[in-house]
Amino acid sequence: MIKNICTVILLLLSVLPAAGQNRVKVKISGNVITTDGAPAEYITVSLKNTVFGGMSDGDGNFEFAAPPGEYTMVVQSVTAHRKEFPVTIETGRENVFPNIEVKEDINQLEEVVVTGQFSPQSMKNSLYKVRSVNSDQIRQKAPLDVQSLLNTEIGIRLSNDMALGETDFELMGMSGNNVKILMDGIPMIDRGSTKQSLSQLDVNRIERVEIVEGPMSVVYGTDALAGVINIITKKGPGYSGESTWRVGARIQEETMGKEYQFFNGEGLHNESIDLGFNLKNGLYFNGGYTRNDNGGWQGDLTGREKRWHPKDQSLANGMIGFQRRNLNVWYRLDFLDEKIFGPLNGTAIEPEKVSDKDYLTKRYTHQLQADWRLDNRLSVNLALSYQDYKRRTQTTWTDLSTGEKWLSAEDASQDVTQYKAWIARATATWNIGPKISLQPGLEYQWTEGKGGRIDGTPTISDLAFFISAEYKPWSWMSVRPGVRAFLMADYEAPVAVPSILTKFDLTPDMDIRLSYAYGFRTPTLQELYFSFHNDNHDIDGNPDLKAEYSNNVTGSFTYRILHNARIRLTTTLSGFYNVFKDKISLAQNVDIPNYNTYYNIGRYKTLGGALETSLAWGGLRVNVNASLIGRYNKYASDDKSLPQFRYSPEVSTTISYHIAKSGTDISFFYKYTGQRKEYYYHEYTTPDNKKESEIYLRGLPSYHYGDITVTQKLTSFLSLNVGVKNLFNLTDIRTIVESANDTPSVSYLGCGRSYFIGLNLMLNGKFKNIRSADIFIYSEDRYDTLRIRDGKFKYERELSEPEILTIQYPDFSQRTIIAEPGKEANFVTDAADLTKTRVTKTEENELLTQFYADIEGKRGDQIKSIAAAFVNKNPKTLAAQAVLESLLLETENVDAPQAKRLLTLLLKNQPHNSHLSSLAGRIMPMLSTMPGANAPDFKVKTYKGNEISLKDFAGKYLLINYWASWEYDSFQQIRSIKNLVKPFMSKLSLVNVCLDYDIRGFRNTMMRDTLPGNNVCDQMAWKSPLVRKFGVSYVPGNVLISPDGKVLARDIKSNDLKAGLGKFIKP
Repeated sequence: MIKNICTVILLLLSVLPAAGQNRVKVKISGNVITTDGAPAEYITVSLKNTVFGGMSDGDGNFEFAAPPGEYTMVVQSVTAHRKEFPVTIETGRENVFPNIEVKEDINQLEEVVVTGQFSPQSMKNSLYKVRSVNSDQIRQKAPLDVQSLLNTEIGIRLSNDMALGETDFELMGMSGNNVKILMDGIPMIDRGSTKQSLSQLDVNRIERVEIVEGPMSVVYGTDALAGVINIITKKGPGYSGESTWRVGARIQEETMGKEYQFFNGEGLHNESIDLGFNLKNGLYFNGGYTRNDNGGWQGDLTGREKRWHPKDQSLANGMIGFQRRNLNVWYRLDFLDEKIFGPLNGTAIEPEKVSDKDYLTKRYTHQLQADWRLDNRLSVNLALSYQDYKRRTQTTWTDLSTGEKWLSAEDASQDVTQYKAWIARATATWNIGPKISLQPGLEYQWTEGKGGRIDGTPTISDLAFFISAEYKPWSWMSVRPGVRAFLMADYEAPVAVPSILTKFDLTPDMDIRLSYAYGFRTPTLQELYFSFHNDNHDIDGNPDLKAEYSNNVTGSFTYRILHNARIRLTTTLSGFYNVFKDKISLAQNVDIPNYNTYYNIGRYKTLGGALETSLAWGGLRVNVNASLIGRYNKYASDDKSLPQFRYSPEVSTTISYHIAKSGTDISFFYKYTGQRKEYYYHEYTTPDNKKESEIYLRGLPSYHYGDITVTQKLTSFLSLNVGVKNLFNLTDIRTIVESANDTPSVSYLGCGRSYFIGLNLMLNGKFKNIRSADIFIYSEDRYDTLRIRDGKFKYERELSEPEILTIQYPDFSQRTIIAEPGKEANFVTDAADLTKTRVTKTEENELLTQFYADIEGKRGDQIKSIAAAFVNKNPKTLAAQAVLESLLLETENVDAPQAKRLLTLLLKNQPHNSHLSSLAGRIMPMLSTMPGANAPDFKVKTYKGNEISLKDFAGKYLLINYWASWEYDSFQQIRSIKNLVKPFMSKLSLVNVCLDYDIRGFRNTMMRDTLPGNNVCDQMAWKSPLVRKFGVSYVPGNVLISPDGKVLARDIKSNDLKAGLGKFIKP
């Protein structure tokens, strides 16, 4: 049967590629979208190393034609990261490339998620409600393990097993086996119900963490009743056609409360190194090693004993992969060697006889994955994982007086538990049409366990087929039904596991998500085959257990209150209801008195909701979240006076501020965990030997936790982290017990206020040689294209006098050089860093080379200061003229008086330099039109042929805007000018001057946007009369003129334009 099913699946996959290639026409067309699903306009789409291409329109659509063949498609703009991927253009047919996604500028970036998705997409478009802890948050929080990364996340609670030195995670009010832990979409195996795997992952290799609340059993199978925590690891930059390398290192020292010893012993000590190589042929290699040395925390104990066990972790990983065109295949191995130490004191009778109970763990995780994009509509993912987990308990006795050591012979003092697992998974994503996508999949899981507390060497396995479809009948509605069916299972599994997710876009800024999901959890090997018997325990597994299951309803409402390039304010209100049946619980054996075993007898419910608000405004990021989760009271069914749920609140806040000028991040993380009391049943005997029982409340009180961190960028490759963790000095809390017949206990949650300092190093570069490429050399009146061949080029030109040239590299960076008659210049650059250019053999160019070296790594005002000093020091050189022109004139916020002083100095030392006179023609108009001066009269024709002059605007304010379609900031400003000036239009006139040499860019803008006012494009660019009369040398630029013809302001910044106008014009 299995063979036949697999054959059917393979046949299905073989048919899909053919079906996916029917959508072909004559031209090349498609659309470009941003990560939040919005149309991406004015994005250049081209075929690499050809002249064929086009630009997306206001709806994100593009269309162009090209000869047949295999190409690399390039999608890029000023604000979007460059994206390249292989395409095949077929003869006589149109090739459609739908929904090409570009990653926006960081100020506009929407979080992209992959968990449960058909393909990576923004949170806004995901049908699941997903939370993400991204790489910036990880860097700012400076965690040493996953616990310290997630401990302030809403809805997540941690509990510590002090005896075993382990931490368990709770999500949506459920813990243990109800939470699915994934690494890159592959389930992690654990020894029991506690999720040890999360604390055994290398936090330095995590790119981000995605948290999805609610059952995801259709996609990920068993255990995903409460939700999924997916750890996405770092994998390097991917294929780019270049050979690159990177080296990363981290060292962090942290106290544990007041306990610390430098680099070893008490405290926390983390050292990590990371290496990566990407070759231009598509091969890539990554590897890393981390050492986590936790010295433990003694707290209120004495002698050798520690309240928090010391722990030593060594984590190593290696990855090799191949990514080329539409294929990405990679293999990764993660290795863990963990030692948890349990030193104990001797007894009062034999104080010199001490014991150590240590837990030694080794974990191997192998992953082989492949992503194969067969065509524009069909892709396949294959994954295979083998995991080997082995934990050994080793108890040793030591006689301190003699130094003699020996292994303990007591029950359970020497124990080995081992688990092995195979996981195989295949999924296909087929975009059948613009409204429907299909994702079939097949998954096989096999687990084996053995050890001193497991009866025999049992195995458990299942094979399941799952399929889901995403249907978008209208632009405002998405529906995703899905089902998982078991083809084989070693336990009583559900016949089918269904789910349905919906999303409704009420407006572009409001949406509602509603979903129903059926979840299930298979019995673990421990629950099936556990065997633990000693003086205190008699527990057996139950091989007849069946899967437990749940019904879940979830809903959420999201309102993007503000959403633009400067500010984002979003709030989400969500709620859920879970009903768990056939819950596996430990209870007294019905056949053997005083023995316990596992039964499907439990019934449980959870009910809750959350309000989440996020703000991004410039460098400020704020998240304020609150939740209220109710846990089922099983005694309420018998006693109607008792509430059905007991509720516990949580509040979490994250505030971070990035200071761009100094490269500083200041972050504050806070979480309030509310009181949680639940009902307990207790039987007891009174002093007069009467049997009594009671139901009473017992639980944990509320507590606060917080961290504050500062990250300072020291250089382009080195940063410093400092901070305080556990601000509220949390150590332990005492259980609340509302009964005289029970004794309170103590729960340990922290080790007190701690302090840390760390260094992070990241170096990267390129191995690339520019063997063949085009570069451009231009001067004021000439433009030449050169072809690099075998890494070399030669440029010859007749000159009657020295000339300043600008060279533009393939990556669009530029460098100024000096050409002199009769002299040869030797031009050498580093292909890995094109800014490091050396031009030798001439004194002028050697001066310029030294200047560029001096300003490397400097910022705006620092560069201008160095440039002014350079001109003062070298007034007789053309290099000084080049610096004056490129860095002091053709820049934002020109200091015209300073430029005039420096130009006067150069004219004095170079009286025969005719080009300096033309520079004076640019500076003098600038000086004569500073605020307070009379505006010069002008006469120009608009693109409609109407002649306008300054006197036509007498009696009204006049704003002259300077823009160009090739300069993004000015282009965006002019497109939004209507909204920016709308409050002032009754008193304001506009003249918009386009500095394009080619009228087509101007016309395209006019076709898409109705620009208000008078529009001028005389195709003279910098020589345009309106440019020269006002000395404009930079776009975007503007001049504001008063009703009586006075210059009021120049170069009001785009993001301050409305406020700047408001200083002079009352709406």
